[in-house]
Amino acid sequence: MTDRYHRFHASPLALAGLLLCVGGSTALSLYETRPWAREHRLTAALQGRLAERPVPLDAPHAALHPAVAPFYADRQWALAWTDAARDTLLFLLRDAAADGLDPAEFAPDAHAALGRAALAKGRRGDSLLVERDLRFSDLFVRLGERLHAPQVGPDSLYRRSQWRPVSRPAPDLEAALRQAFGAPVPAEGVAEALDALRPQHPGYRALRAAYAQRLSDPDADDRDLLRLNLERWRWLPDSLGDFHVLVNIPAYELTVHERDRDGWREALRMRAVVGKQGWSTTVMTDTMDQVVFNPTWTIPASIQREQYGAYRGRVVRRPGPGNPLGRVKFLFPNEYAIYIHDTPTRWPFGREARAYSHGCVRAHHPDSLAMAVLGHANGWAPEEVDAIWRGPWRLRSVALEKPVPVHLVYFTAWADADGTVTRYPDVYGRDAPLAAALGLGDA
Repeated sequence: MTDRYHRFHASPLALAGLLLCVGGSTALSLYETRPWAREHRLTAALQGRLAERPVPLDAPHAALHPAVAPFYADRQWALAWTDAARDTLLFLLRDAAADGLDPAEFAPDAHAALGRAALAKGRRGDSLLVERDLRFSDLFVRLGERLHAPQVGPDSLYRRSQWRPVSRPAPDLEAALRQAFGAPVPAEGVAEALDALRPQHPGYRALRAAYAQRLSDPDADDRDLLRLNLERWRWLPDSLGDFHVLVNIPAYELTVHERDRDGWREALRMRAVVGKQGWSTTVMTDTMDQVVFNPTWTIPASIQREQYGAYRGRVVRRPGPGNPLGRVKFLFPNEYAIYIHDTPTRWPFGREARAYSHGCVRAHHPDSLAMAVLGHANGWAPEEVDAIWRGPWRLRSVALEKPVPVHLVYFTAWADADGTVTRYPDVYGRDAPLAAALGLGDA
């Protein structure tokens, strides 16, 4: 009797089979009420579904995003999505229109229907539960990818001498999923993780808010202009640097931005002169590593041919009041020999349109820029710069102890934190190709 008792308990599958023969409903009830049994079924179903390379809902992709399977493997094949987390993702999908994305691209209605679908009991319900979880994870990473990556790159629209693309690493979307579901409240984690994939620049957020307002205004005549400038923010590095110089070419303006405890502050703003037609200033990101006081100027062959009609060989202008570079130049070595400098020719700063240079950027108050840069990078006091400025015309090069990021950008619409949007002239005609690529009208 004892042996038979132990043999019986050693074979739980035999018990399940017996119960199924006696009464299927009783067996199913037992099957459903054991949490460990259902968890095992869901784990097996999830692994099996991933092995089948499931196709996302109503989407033109051949398989789930590559970040999805490692995410589930990392969590031991456990399901992730709660009702609140799914509702949050669907809301954020609709809200992505303010980022210049088309929510319809992600089949929002089909995902919403899937989220509301009633689950049957047993394996049929398990299959739907697994499918829903996978598809919402796929939706999350594809939306995150689109929030981070540009829809069209500048290299497909402009020559490299016009717009040098920035190399940006792809986001870690698997890590974003882990971050979302590592949060105490997954719905909040989903919102925070997706938001972190957007450009984090204050200028992007201000422009996004302004664009969101215009989406509900059919009479907004600058909606497309804001949309294409949102795209340009995704062409910039993920971080501009805690201290950086930014020149907005269409605004003819140079600013210095610095991060402090309260966020970002504008440390300096001044007028700038940029390249004229045929000598456009290249849009680029680079690193300033040297400030040269009282520089020499070797006249490039291209400028010699324009000014003299022919190349005369190596012609060098010595430091002095007549030197076109003035008292200082700020070097961020690049293949186009573009830099920021002083100038003895002051009249262009009084004009509204200030495209007069041969590609370099002329600063209206270069002494203030030198004080800001050297104060940050080398700890100089303003008096040290002032002494050089007022002293003899003696060449002096100063290497920066902390290199400073420089961004020559092209924004024809800019939003301030208070919501004010300023439009700038499209000085080099860069808007139309981007508008066409994005399927917009004339911006």
